[in-house]
Amino acid sequence: MIEITKELSSFILVGIFLVSMVGLVKGSDFLLEGAERIGRYFKLPAFVIGALIVGVGTSLPELASSFVAAMDGKTGIVAANVVGSNVANILLVAGFAAILGGVIQTTKNLTNIEIPLLVISTSLFLFVAYDGTVSFAEAFIIFITFIVYIAYLLNNKKFLTEDDKIREAADEKKQAKENKEEVVTKLEVRDFALLLGGGVLLALGANYLIDSVVAMSEKFDVAEDVISMSAVAIGTSLPEILVSTKAVFRGKTDLAFGNVFGSNVFNILMITGIVGLYKNIKLDEITLQIGLPFLAITTLIFYISAQTKKIYIWEGLMFLIFYTFFALKMFKLI
Repeated sequence: MIEITKELSSFILVGIFLVSMVGLVKGSDFLLEGAERIGRYFKLPAFVIGALIVGVGTSLPELASSFVAAMDGKTGIVAANVVGSNVANILLVAGFAAILGGVIQTTKNLTNIEIPLLVISTSLFLFVAYDGTVSFAEAFIIFITFIVYIAYLLNNKKFLTEDDKIREAADEKKQAKENKEEVVTKLEVRDFALLLGGGVLLALGANYLIDSVVAMSEKFDVAEDVISMSAVAIGTSLPEILVSTKAVFRGKTDLAFGNVFGSNVFNILMITGIVGLYKNIKLDEITLQIGLPFLAITTLIFYISAQTKKIYIWEGLMFLIFYTFFALKMFKLI
């Protein structure tokens, strides 16, 4: 493997960072595609495939990069990645969705169930991380909460309102018609190649990503957690941003937001829980002083906005402006 150090030129370092980011995201996509086909072959319910495979799959870039960082002893990157990704998911995805989709009508399921779940998981993370460390015991509690959340996902349809059930059934029927998805009756070599190739690409991308972050931090004299909360967070959030943007253009704004909230909950509970069980997570100074407060404020602002049952264009603009302020604050430009 290529040794990545600050001695490399800036151009090469940035190039390695970008290529590893693409590898990380594409590896996740390949792994997800293979897992979905295998899931359909074993006749797993569509909802289980969506809730578990897709839910975990969209958080794989963050999980892989975070675990590699923990193995290298850079646990500050883990917390920065989770915080940065969640702030980006809410402010950027919700911001662009509101601007592109116009006035967005939120569903009862979104307002009464998904947003409260996001608030609860975020509050739990803020509570255990405020002292600067997520210990093994705290990670264990978070992981147990993750298991409970998975159990909830598998029984989610019991909690939907009648309107949401009708809407979901119609969406599933329309989606099946659009994609013309057929039952997978035979597994092909390609399916396992996607799993294996995706896993290898994911691992390589995560390794080179973390190495390039550390090298760029030393070369450009920028804190590792700043790079993780900004460039890495946006890069690993690209799957959610792209999926949600497509959903908005298709008129499925509730799907766009549901994707964001699901990803954020997975980021906090799965990544913090799993990585924290492996090694205590230490938060760096900037994550503590800037990241956590912004995460709390961002979640609170969106919760308040959603209570009106509608999200307007001006609110989307406000989200984007707030993210710009967050970025400027991280890089100490204001």
